[in-house]
Amino acid sequence: IGQQESLLGVVTRSDLMAALEIAALADPDKDLPVTDIMVQNPVSVPVHEPLSAAMSLMRDHDLKQIPVVESSKNKKVLGRLR
Repeated sequence: IGQQESLLGVVTRSDLMAALEIAALADPDKDLPVTDIMVQNPVSVPVHEPLSAAMSLMRDHDLKQIPVVESSKNKKVLGRLR
């Protein structure tokens, strides 16, 4: 969440596990910033979109979850749909 409370990125458990594995091999003492592994500008759905739109996005992008944002322009996170 950025200064304007907008969605900047998403980190999944898979992202974390891969990063930890790589870091352990490269430099176990280095603590990577989240920005190095996050998915920037993730797919999201505006809060007033119909459920069918969210389902389509999730299907088309093979997502198990999708952030729910205030609007397509103002990506203030309101929740997530699983």
